[in-house]
Amino acid sequence: MEKFYFLYANIHVLLVLTFLIVWLSSVRAFTNRDTDESALIAFRAHITSDPDNIFAKNWTPSSNRSSICYWIGVLCDGDDENQRVTSLNVSGFRLSGTIAPNLGNLTFLRSLDISNNNFSGLMPSELAHLQQLQEINVGFNNLNGDIPTWFGNLPQLENVFMNHNKFSSPIPPVLGNITRLKRLVLAYNLLHGNIPREIGNFSMLVTVDLKYNELTGSIPSEVFNVSSLQTIDLTSNSLTGGLPLDICNDHRLVKLQGIFLSANQLHGLIPSKFHLCEQLQDLSLSFNQFNGKIPNEIGYITKLKTLYLGVNNFIGGIPESLGNLTYLEILSLRGGSLTGQIPYSLFNMSSLKQLDLANNSLSGSLPSSVSSHCNLPLLEELFLNSNKLTGEIPENTFRCKQLQVLQLTDNMLTGSISKDVRNLTFLQYLNLGGNNFTGKLPAEIGNINLKQLSVHGNHLSGVIPSEVFNISTLRILDLNRNWFTGTLPSGLGHLFPNLEKLYLGENKS
Repeated sequence: MEKFYFLYANIHVLLVLTFLIVWLSSVRAFTNRDTDESALIAFRAHITSDPDNIFAKNWTPSSNRSSICYWIGVLCDGDDENQRVTSLNVSGFRLSGTIAPNLGNLTFLRSLDISNNNFSGLMPSELAHLQQLQEINVGFNNLNGDIPTWFGNLPQLENVFMNHNKFSSPIPPVLGNITRLKRLVLAYNLLHGNIPREIGNFSMLVTVDLKYNELTGSIPSEVFNVSSLQTIDLTSNSLTGGLPLDICNDHRLVKLQGIFLSANQLHGLIPSKFHLCEQLQDLSLSFNQFNGKIPNEIGYITKLKTLYLGVNNFIGGIPESLGNLTYLEILSLRGGSLTGQIPYSLFNMSSLKQLDLANNSLSGSLPSSVSSHCNLPLLEELFLNSNKLTGEIPENTFRCKQLQVLQLTDNMLTGSISKDVRNLTFLQYLNLGGNNFTGKLPAEIGNINLKQLSVHGNHLSGVIPSEVFNISTLRILDLNRNWFTGTLPSGLGHLFPNLEKLYLGENKS
């Protein structure tokens, strides 16, 4: 009898314990969901403007707590009884307000995206509780204050996007603790101070984008040792110093595809080892104070698509080897203090879309071809203005049918303007001023929907073709300082409905 009673008592206790465990689990699940719902409701309460009424239509509390997982912008994970909010994405909702500290209670959150809104104020420190956070995107808002140091305490963080805000602190070195970081995008802010050397700790970093800030000092050499890097963009800061001449040596930066350092105060020689970064496609070093010669080895960067080296203090000429860049689409050497002739090889780069050699001291005639075909079939923009070029415009230039901009102003070019200009049906800007062209202005120009026609400061003569006055798309017409004769048609305002500037002075008419 005693044994039976003892067994009965044990069974009773087990049943009670089982009930308590189930009940506590249920209470815990509902409590967790309550916490998530409360955090979201607090987030909504901090919104001061919701012009599309997204929250009013969709974010409404319900007795069915799992309903928060169906709110717009919210994603959950877990089974039906234990669903937790893992993603909050309200990007582009046109919201205004501040970031609710309560979001720090979404402890299962892996992705937070409030980009492309009008949030203001500071980043609440409570977000440091989001220990599972992998991505945070607050770009394109009006947030201010410091880059949070507590980022360094988020062990799962992989992607940080804080671009296009008003953050105004130094970049905290503690970011170097985020061992999983892949993308660090802090562009278009007011960040100042030096780039921390700790960025070199990121063994998985793919992108570092710090452009358009107020950063100073030299670029830490550690940055160029991160073998996982694909993009380095430090454009438009106040960085000084030089680049390591052994850059890309020893299989460093083996994955690098783009390096953008334009608009700083960098100086010294252009490293000759860039071609050892075999994946490099974009190299932008313009608007700095680099000197010396452009290295011939630049022509060995076989995958290069864009090359910006303009507005520096180079000596010497353009390397013939640049013609080897068979994938190059943009070549800009504007304002580089370059001398000598333009290599013939540049006019055989069939992939080239923009060629900008303006504002140098280049001399000689333009490379011509015995072929009547355009050797630059994809060329859209040609800038050769403000040099010392002589001779005539090669005939095959007028076979480059994709041309939209032809800028040859301020050289010493001679000859006449070919009637074949009519072939350039996509041309919008034709600037031939400040040369020694003679003869008549071809009537065929009237067949092109130009926005700007400038032939000032030449020796053109004869009557201005009536066809010119049929170009209704013209915004700027500059025929100043030539030998044109004849009279002007009446009602010029009706003929040029889009005209903004008209220069006809110092002619014989």
